[in-house]
Parts: sequence; structure tokens; C-alpha cells
Amino acid sequence: MAVQSMGVAENLYLVSGGGGHTALLITQNHGVVLVDTKNPGWGPPIMGAVQALTDQPVTTIINTHTHGDHVGSNPHFAEVASVVAHENARESMARAEVFTGGNDRFLPNETYHDRLTLFEGLDQIDLYHFGPGHTNGATIVVFRALETAHTGDR
Repeated sequence: MAVQSMGVAENLYLVSGGGGHTALLITQNHGVVLVDTKNPGWGPPIMGAVQALTDQPVTTIINTHTHGDHVGSNPHFAEVASVVAHENARESMARAEVFTGGNDRFLPNETYHDRLTLFEGLDQIDLYHFGPGHTNGATIVVFRALETAHTGDR
């Protein structure tokens, strides 16, 4: 398994490779924010991509929705302080096999309803849910200072 990282904007990288969705990461003052974790088993290659770019730890995971190619490697990131998703996404994720057998601790520990702002200043990330789309808990991630949005599978 191998991934490639490609710079999209300042400190913002697309992580692709293998099947399923891509992951996105941004290096910030407080650590690395990872948007989606791909399918189960992709955690180590994603972590390798992070370590090739920065010495900072992954501090936050944002899951754009519940499908396995977006949340499947959440359990690899045991040291992450915060996992964030829409409240409907968390509810659906709780029923997914990847989060059974003690792995429920890797479910989102922070949820929101319509909008949530993470961090402040140049690190600000805004999360939006405009109602059911690709799933009933889809999140659009906006990196305010970069004037860039990530839509998951929309």
C-alpha cells in the first residue's frame, strides 16, 4: 500500500493512492488536521505521508461522512485528541463494523448540527451541513484562510 501527497494550497495536501476516497491533511500551529482516513488498513501509509511532510502529530480527524473509504482507518490514529463529524454521521458510524469490538472509542467525540468552527485565525476551519446529500450526515469542510473547500464525495 502506498499513497502520494500533492500540495493543493499552503500547508494543505491531498493524499491519494489505492482504492476509495482520498484523504486531505493540513499542517497548522497546533498539529495536523486529517480530513477522512480512507479504507481500513490505510492508516500506516497515511501516517507515513504525514511524517514525510511534518514532525507535528495528527491532533484532529474530520470525517466528511460515514462510508468506509472515509472512516475506515480512524482506529489507526489512537493518539488523536479529537474526531469530528456531523451528528448523523456519528450515529451511522456507530453501527459500522470498523467501530465494533472496542473500536467505538474512535467514533467522533465532537459533533455538530448545522455549522461548527474549529480553531481561530489563520487555522480556522468551518464545517457545514446543508441537509442530506451523499449521506444524511455529509460535511463540507472550509479552510477559511486558504479560500478552499473540501466536499468529500459531493
